[in-house]
Amino acid sequence: MSERIFKGKDRAGISLEELDTIEEIEIGAKEKVFLIVNKENKILELEIKNCGITHIPKSVQNLKYLKSIIIDDKSLKFFPNSIGNLSTLEEIVIFASSINLIPNTINKLYTLKHLRVADSYIKEFPKQICQIVNLRTLSLNSNQITNIPECIYELSKLENFFINNNKISSLPGSICTLENLQQLSIENNLLTKLPSNIGDLKNLQSLKLGHNKLESLPESFQNFKWLAGLNLNNNRFKEFPEVLKKLNLYELDLSGNLFKNFPKSLPKAKYIGNGRYIG
Repeated sequence: MSERIFKGKDRAGISLEELDTIEEIEIGAKEKVFLIVNKENKILELEIKNCGITHIPKSVQNLKYLKSIIIDDKSLKFFPNSIGNLSTLEEIVIFASSINLIPNTINKLYTLKHLRVADSYIKEFPKQICQIVNLRTLSLNSNQITNIPECIYELSKLENFFINNNKISSLPGSICTLENLQQLSIENNLLTKLPSNIGDLKNLQSLKLGHNKLESLPESFQNFKWLAGLNLNNNRFKEFPEVLKKLNLYELDLSGNLFKNFPKSLPKAKYIGNGRYIG
């Protein structure tokens, strides 16, 4: 193994193929590479924080037992196609990067269960994500995405979908076929309406749609049997949506809308003021 992971002060000179048993390397107060290894000295997790690297080298494919990649580095602009060769990878987490594209080869990661790319510069929903058939959690918060493709239905095992702080104005009807979805959060977007069959998300437990432009809800809302938490704050509702009286909500937020008259209670929750209900 190399004595130093970084070549002098050139942090882009990271040599991943030479890493084995190192657990943590402090570069500065807020700069580090953190590794988790198993008893056989095989690297299972790679975390890079504030190291100023602009790209992950192709040699990342040599970490054949890697299960998790976590990167928090605004300088990061590029992810190599070789990531598709990491056949054991289960999690990718990227915070605050300069990435605007996801590698096409990500669809080869059949073991990937959790994908989070937040606070980056992605403008178009990467359709290759739809082919990651075992994905359980997808988070694309704080990008510049304008639409969700119809192919979203292919993520049949998806349980958690977060796409807050983007520029989405509508949802494809195919999103309503995700029967395993439990959490859906599309806050701070540009939604004006919801698919008429959104109530087909029969296992949904939490739905967050705050800070959009919604004026009404589809009647299919009454089909939500397990929905416990609903956030509709800061939309454009002019009156209390009657369909909500048919739900067993334990938490509801309708603050910041265009009406002031609220029912005193719902089947499982009481009004506590400021447009909020708690069960």
